[in-house]
Amino acid sequence: MELSNDTVYIKKCKMGIMLLTACIVFLLCGFSSGCAPIENGHHHLTSMYDRNTSRECVWDFQPGLVYLELERYYGRHGNIDNSAHMNITMGSHVINIGNNVIRLEEQRCVVSTTTRLEHQLWLAFVFHERMTTLKVFSQGSSDPFVECFTFVYKKGSTFSVLAHTQSGMEQVVRRVALKPPKTMYSVPGASTTKSLHELDNRLIDIEHESDAHMLQVDKLTFLLKKHDVYISKLVGDVQKLSGGRQFMFCCVYGGILIFLLIEMTFRVTKKKKIF
Repeated sequence: MELSNDTVYIKKCKMGIMLLTACIVFLLCGFSSGCAPIENGHHHLTSMYDRNTSRECVWDFQPGLVYLELERYYGRHGNIDNSAHMNITMGSHVINIGNNVIRLEEQRCVVSTTTRLEHQLWLAFVFHERMTTLKVFSQGSSDPFVECFTFVYKKGSTFSVLAHTQSGMEQVVRRVALKPPKTMYSVPGASTTKSLHELDNRLIDIEHESDAHMLQVDKLTFLLKKHDVYISKLVGDVQKLSGGRQFMFCCVYGGILIFLLIEMTFRVTKKKKIF
């Protein structure tokens, strides 16, 4: 039994609507969870490989205190980005985390805001009826969280964290917690996992740089061999000349040779410093 043209048309329309709906749902889900790359459950707002990049994520407030575990560190070469920062927005208040300082309008708190493999930056927000106090984890202190400043703010429903880097800095929200850390790490063994992960990334960087340096060494070796052939030819030509001309050529080409050696030494020294 053949279907009528109207029936076929209706079926095609239904299939088209279903496909369109599936695409819209997929896009909405993708955009709603794609505020930043997520690795091991951590939101990497910016990386050391980013250039002039900003990303922002929003979290819902939960009852009680709020603890933020953050990371801010540079690459292996210590390329310091003085413009890199993280902004925590609560209502109309923007708390700025820069290099070794946390600011809120005229208030400031001088603390170490860069982290290493073994340590993170912990912030605690204590909410009162109409006031909020920001505390910072201080390692080695009798009270691990030291008060930074207090400001007028009644706890809302959401807050956001924005990170920006101009020349590359890793800025990560590791987690939003409701309880203070028992240790400096998120879970038992997290320090080892984190260290191995970062060391693996750094070894990959070293391998890439080593390959680049070996390529430079091969080029320099080729140039040296080329210069050796050229100099051997010059020596043969000079030997055919008279004594006065030999002395003149020796002075000229000796100066050229010294210049080339100085230039190659400078390049090799520069590469070693970078490495």
